[in-house]
Amino acid sequence: MTGPQHYLTAERLLSAARSPKGRAEDEAATLRAAKVHATLALAAATALGRYEQLPAADRKAWLAAAGASADGSALREIDAQRKEVA
Repeated sequence: MTGPQHYLTAERLLSAARSPKGRAEDEAATLRAAKVHATLALAAATALGRYEQLPAADRKAWLAAAGASADGSALREIDAQRKEVA
């Protein structure tokens, strides 16, 4: 999964945990899974947010782990989106 996919999965799981139909045990397990996905999304975002400061081998590894392309196009896309928001 990519960082954004982890984030979206965390949101989906949080929504499911709020469902009034569920049992308390199921809700707790769903919340734990949401926390794991949110943590993984944060790790990917943090690593990619400091992309330029990472050693070359770490950059390549984080790009692969986050599901981004090695040519950096995903990071250029992220930068473009940041500029649109600012």
